[in-house]
Amino acid sequence: KSAAMLMAHPEIDYLVCLEGACPNGVGLTIEEMGLVGKVNALAIDLQPGTIDYIKSGVIWASFTQSYYNIDGGGVTAAEVILDYINDGIEPPSFIDSGYNFWTVENVDEYGAEDAVAAEEDWSDKLVVYVTPLLSMSPDWSRSHDAFMNAAREYGFEGRVVGPNEINIEEMVADIETAIAEGADGIMTCPLVPEAFEEVLQKARDAGILVVNVMADCCEDNRLTFIGTDPVALGQAQAEAVIDHSGGEAKVGIIMTDATTPNQKAELEMFIETIEDTGVELVDIQYDHSQV
Repeated sequence: KSAAMLMAHPEIDYLVCLEGACPNGVGLTIEEMGLVGKVNALAIDLQPGTIDYIKSGVIWASFTQSYYNIDGGGVTAAEVILDYINDGIEPPSFIDSGYNFWTVENVDEYGAEDAVAAEEDWSDKLVVYVTPLLSMSPDWSRSHDAFMNAAREYGFEGRVVGPNEINIEEMVADIETAIAEGADGIMTCPLVPEAFEEVLQKARDAGILVVNVMADCCEDNRLTFIGTDPVALGQAQAEAVIDHSGGEAKVGIIMTDATTPNQKAELEMFIETIEDTGVELVDIQYDHSQV
């Protein structure tokens, strides 16, 4: 998509990725078309290839959703569940996990956060993390590690289960298993909301606390949602381009599709933020999260 966009619109000097499969493909395109230093790429998430492209100057910068940090949402979700069980503390409906901004100046620090220790003993509690990607994703793997760090520190039994590739039916089946095993809490990422409605209602009926992470649905059946505010992220992405370009840029955006809720909200705020500046959105392409 990035190659076709740049050939159709050679005036583009900024490419902005709103989804995680985009950056490595954009980096390869910029290299192959000899546009390093001419087209500035703003990535999302930090896959190993993206980090390498930032270090080599092919990609200018990247935002990451702080949920994935070692002291981020994986720990927060566990804390929310345990605090509610023990003290009845009601969390807000949405917990913004924030974002980080990475360039060649600080990308070596990625992954260096220290986990926060805790002293409580929750050895009789089972919390199951039903993830969309058990392996093959450095970001999700970091969130799994954060969750298991929390399990060790707090002393509860933690399990991470899920498919190695996105498979909604398998995720739902894993939630069914967690319900049958009498889990006290379930963390999950309901990528297709309608597919999770029935099973999350079943979890609620069983008295199981559910925390949605990175994608949300079924507000009546979950305790809270933890993820990055897409509106704030879209504004930050636009402001980064405005600042880096000096307020004059031709932008192409690559996103999954026109309907993915968080990316749609990011795009709308990006467009709103660049109004009355010299930054112009030239083209939008959809890659369906395929490199």
